[in-house]
Amino acid sequence: AAAAAAAATREGAPRVGDRVRLSADGSGSGNPKAGDEAEVVNMDPKKNRCKVRLGSGELRNVPISSVQPLPPSSTNGQSGSAAARASSAPVSSSPPFLGFDAEELFSADGVASSSLVYTDGRMAWRQPPLCSTQRLKHRGWITPKVGEPAPCELLPLVHSGMLRAEFPEAPARRVLAQICSAAPQARQETKSRVRTGLNVLMPLPDAEFSAVLVTLCETLAGHLVGEQSGCHCEVDDVWGVVQRAGEYRPLRSHRNRKSPVGFSCLMDLQLPPSLSPDNHERPSKGAYGFHDGLHNLIWKADRSNDRLELIHPGIVQCELLTGYVYIFPQWLQQLTYPFSGEGERIWVAANVALFTPTQPEHP
Repeated sequence: AAAAAAAATREGAPRVGDRVRLSADGSGSGNPKAGDEAEVVNMDPKKNRCKVRLGSGELRNVPISSVQPLPPSSTNGQSGSAAARASSAPVSSSPPFLGFDAEELFSADGVASSSLVYTDGRMAWRQPPLCSTQRLKHRGWITPKVGEPAPCELLPLVHSGMLRAEFPEAPARRVLAQICSAAPQARQETKSRVRTGLNVLMPLPDAEFSAVLVTLCETLAGHLVGEQSGCHCEVDDVWGVVQRAGEYRPLRSHRNRKSPVGFSCLMDLQLPPSLSPDNHERPSKGAYGFHDGLHNLIWKADRSNDRLELIHPGIVQCELLTGYVYIFPQWLQQLTYPFSGEGERIWVAANVALFTPTQPEHP
């Protein structure tokens, strides 16, 4: 594992967002061929694996050693002169975005540059995010078969938004320890082991955990209702869930008790050996295409003709990774499928109230 991590961090190793060329075939049938170009979407140095998106849109897990970063002149299949024009061309003018001009959202090579920093229990953007829930756009360049490269923007049609963030490790570990400590007592107080898993109430959650959660919720609220609205958030309740093989969480939505509006949150803290990111690459089960153990967020009912009418599916499937929190409007329904195998899955959930300046807080 140490050697793999070192290989992933060496100079010239691929990074998330890089365009790469596959230099060797995978180990199974149906894997991409050597010479195929792809985009890196996730890195796992501990397993010496990375997830890439092929030109067809398919996602594949391949060894890090089998991908080679493409030079800037090869990006998007452009010739050297075309790529130079694209990277040096200014971003089309637009109104200021979150207080910054559009040009400031890109580094010198045209790659979006934004990241979260964590200081004194607060999360903040070192640079503003490229996308927001109201101005969700992907800027790029297309190279037609004939003519010059042209700027383009992909503008998805959405009616709300959610946030996914990598949670600071220290408070996440403390919350996991808090759930594990309280689980035996909660198990004794539960007369029968229900198939929906064991709920572990947390009347006094970790203070740093709550502070980070509030900051993230206020970030999402700012994008949804406006940064100048003066909204603020407050944690209502937090609980842990201990899930074993065959147990599930039925379709439901949660409501906070302090405000008519707010957010729900969930984060995996511990996964059994049978649940890993590799599950996303395995054949799906059932007619609807679900995978073992996945959290599903459902924002609309799907119809059989949605695809023909160019409508996206109404399900968001959360990745099987620990330490990533999902924050979404409390009206959004969620369910968790059962899994097979040994071990326990432990995750934490929370309800967070959202207050506006004209809305009185509950006592």
